[in-house]
Amino acid sequence: MYHEKAPIAINRSMGKFQSLIRAVLKDTCLFIWSNVRYLFIRWKLNKVLPKAGNIRLTS
Repeated sequence: MYHEKAPIAINRSMGKFQSLIRAVLKDTCLFIWSNVRYLFIRWKLNKVLPKAGNIRLTS
């Protein structure tokens, strides 16, 4: 069975190894990730939800 270890990166300021995802996300804001999450969910539900700005109003 073939198995790879999780990718790692070196933190030069601390001289330690850490996970790659932690190294990438260390300086990001939670607000940015919540926006990315919203866009992903909106993209996944695009077939069910109406197109933005295309709501038919009847009088």
